[in-house]
Amino acid sequence: DAPVQKRAAGELARLRHPRARAHRQMHNPLHEPELYSLAMKNNPCAYLTSTPEELMTGYDEYRYRQQKADEITLEATRFIESCPLIKAIFAGHLHHDYEGTVAGRLPQYVTGIGTGRIITIE
Repeated sequence: DAPVQKRAAGELARLRHPRARAHRQMHNPLHEPELYSLAMKNNPCAYLTSTPEELMTGYDEYRYRQQKADEITLEATRFIESCPLIKAIFAGHLHHDYEGTVAGRLPQYVTGIGTGRIITIE
C-alpha cells in the first residue's frame, strides 16, 4: 500500500536524523528470543516487530501477513539495533510488563495494561 510505505519511509528518515532522541517509543516491542518465547506461551503469535520468518511458520495466514516485516521495518530495526545514540526502547502492546535486551546492548521496556512505572536511563 503506497501511502503506508511513504509514511514508513518518512518515519525511517526521522529516525535517522542526527537529532533523533536517545530512546525509541514503539507500540510493538522489537523481537528478542526470550520475549518471543514468553509471548508464544499464551498467544497464537508473538506480536513483536521483526520476528524472523522461520519463527512465524505456525502463525495463521492473517497473523503472518499482518506481522511479516517488510524491508522498511527490517531496515529500521537494523538501524535501531546498531545506532549508538539510541539508549533504550519503550514499548507496550503485550499487556504485561517485561524488561529485556535487544541486540545484546539495548534495554527494552514493555509496559502492560494499568501499569505506571518510572524508569531511569543512565
